[in-house]
Amino acid sequence: MAFVNPWLLLALPAAVLPLLLHLWMSRRVRLVELSTFRFLFDTYVQQRRRLRFLEAVVAALRTLFLLALVMVVARPVVKHWSALFGGDLGREIVVLVDCSASMRAHTDGVPSLERAKSAARAIFEQMARGDRLTLVRVAGQPEQLFSRFSLDTNKIMQQIDNIEAAASRTNLLGAFNLVAREAALAKRPPLVYFLTDCQATAWRDLRDQALANVLPHAARLVVVNVGAGANLDNQAVLGDAPPDYAAIRGLPLILHVRVANYAPTPTSNLLLSAFIEEKEIGRLRLNLEPGQTAEREIVYLPQQEGVLKGRFELPPDRFPDDDTFLFTLEVAPQLKVLLVRPNPADATDPYQDEALYLRTALAAPLRDGAEPRAAALESGLLQSLEVIEIAEPDLNAEQLEHAGVVILANCAKINNDQGAALRAFVRQGGGLLIFPGDRVKGATYNERLFAVPKRPDAPLIPLRLGEPEGDPEQPDTFERLSAIDFNHPVMSVFEDPDAQFLRTVQIFRRFALELPRRAGGASVLACFGGGAPALVESRFGDGMAVAAAFPANTRWTNLPMKPEFVPLILRLVGRLARRPELGGPSVVAAGRPARIAADPSWAPAKGTVVDGIGRETPLEFQWSGGRWLSAFEGTNRKGYYMAEITGGEEGPEQRTGRVGFAVNLAHDESDFHTVGENQLRDWLDASDLSVVDASAQVQHLEGAVGATHEVWRPLIYLTFFIIGAEFLLSTSSGRRNAITRQSVAEWIRAANPAAWVVRMTGGTEPTE
Repeated sequence: MAFVNPWLLLALPAAVLPLLLHLWMSRRVRLVELSTFRFLFDTYVQQRRRLRFLEAVVAALRTLFLLALVMVVARPVVKHWSALFGGDLGREIVVLVDCSASMRAHTDGVPSLERAKSAARAIFEQMARGDRLTLVRVAGQPEQLFSRFSLDTNKIMQQIDNIEAAASRTNLLGAFNLVAREAALAKRPPLVYFLTDCQATAWRDLRDQALANVLPHAARLVVVNVGAGANLDNQAVLGDAPPDYAAIRGLPLILHVRVANYAPTPTSNLLLSAFIEEKEIGRLRLNLEPGQTAEREIVYLPQQEGVLKGRFELPPDRFPDDDTFLFTLEVAPQLKVLLVRPNPADATDPYQDEALYLRTALAAPLRDGAEPRAAALESGLLQSLEVIEIAEPDLNAEQLEHAGVVILANCAKINNDQGAALRAFVRQGGGLLIFPGDRVKGATYNERLFAVPKRPDAPLIPLRLGEPEGDPEQPDTFERLSAIDFNHPVMSVFEDPDAQFLRTVQIFRRFALELPRRAGGASVLACFGGGAPALVESRFGDGMAVAAAFPANTRWTNLPMKPEFVPLILRLVGRLARRPELGGPSVVAAGRPARIAADPSWAPAKGTVVDGIGRETPLEFQWSGGRWLSAFEGTNRKGYYMAEITGGEEGPEQRTGRVGFAVNLAHDESDFHTVGENQLRDWLDASDLSVVDASAQVQHLEGAVGATHEVWRPLIYLTFFIIGAEFLLSTSSGRRNAITRQSVAEWIRAANPAAWVVRMTGGTEPTE
């Protein structure tokens, strides 16, 4: 125990004065017994013994009063948590500071990370000479700030003050592996402190693992809970990355957003807003039950090209970091669609020409009666798509050079050169959409388009086009679309059980699409009622191709006459659009690498990434998969990042471009359910584990970890109690004993006045 005014303790000897006065006043009286008054004096002796005991108690209380008075003016202070930091000399102390995103949550205006820093300083202050301290910052990638430092106050305090929270989750397994390596170098079992908010998700990687398997033998783990002390009422916008297909000026996008309520109570009328370039594009109100996650959609029509910054936003709460979800959009200019039709000289019925329906879907305004959601998706199409129609014989590499998507509409005379050009077009990032019709022979597509010479294991699309099935003249042979993958970006817009989109489409005649059992890279978007594929998508190189089992005319199917036909064609085109020369992610989770790609024509590619606070990091590109790739790993801070890329040799023809992406919190960081000591013992099977509650609630009552706390208040209460007890004993016991002495004196005077005089003067009483 320490004192604010220790020099006042010199007054402590004064506390013995009441005791000395009591001993001095209690002089012994010599008595001579008279047999006549023996029984009377026996009663008096009993009263006298009680009186002496009470006088001794009063003297002790007066002594305690003086002691308490001296202690109050000396102002004693105590340090809480002292038992936490005790131990032997020469210890290996490892302090793990949880720097995950959840440590930025505020309680009474103080984030959990600040309480962790205070606890780390207290641990350092309690170190003895010879102790060695290792400080580790635990985030997505554990970072050792210093190793085995002794009492170097300035460096240690500076490192503790500079600790910052990241946007990633806690990699506790990696941190314990680092502790094990340090213990192997020290050759002594360490004392490990983990300063954390005890978020349950942080222990996910260690659950059901014995602590002895991740920590050195005989190591002691002390988990110090510096969190709020209770589950936070938190709502989080989890967002979703924008669709994985090109954003084109004038072509509407559907942005998906997810909002979660982690509070134990329902949340009503929660306002969600969406912004693009600081302009609000949508607003929704949500009602969420405890633990509920809601998904919503917002339609956005890009009106400008380039990298656009967007975000979803909720009203701020005690953890504001997850109240916004950031994303970027790379909006491309007009998309060139090359529509390849059969030779006009071969046409017999112009109303059965597939190109007519496809051209109408790509360039004509909406028809009356179309579904409102589809209307929102199709607005502005005349500005977003440039449709160029050519005859099948005119298809060549020159026509494909600037195209983004190629549509083959019942093209039957594909030759080997055209097939090779189309495969090269897709491999370099283009998109190919195939609608076979009555002129098409399956063998032509299988041998001249799908198959890759000398690479039978890597076709353009891993399927074979079989013989047509069904008869348009016999209605009982038609098929319907049944198994539709509504999770696919193209088909998700049609997920409406009430409207039954695409369910009423009738296919009178169709090709058999034969997929091998292990069709690597291929996915089925829709099937017929019998299970045969109807739409198949496959990735080839940097591009994609989609093959349909039916044509786009009204002789084989009624699909072109359905309202769903236009949005289906548009979304297929948007999905297949050629990837830009520079590409990158729209959204990256904190701690995950951001992969940036450049077209081969950008060689040699180089660049830098600038984060939200202006720091620049160089990028190194390597050739992989037909493109120049670079992985940026410095995604520990939430915000917008911009990559500046240059390609080609220096000079007037050198290319420059930008790629933007956003970094958001790891989703686990929004869930503030905590874990206790008993649960940790069950998960880790640990015996040498202790959990210290240094949460905000406890520190509010007991003070910060390592801070001093004056105890003058209980001492004052004790002082007043002593005064009251002494006053009570002095008055009540004195009054009763005075009456007793008076009664005895009267009895003595009545019996023998001479004996009374001798008794009171201290002389020798006469005997009979």
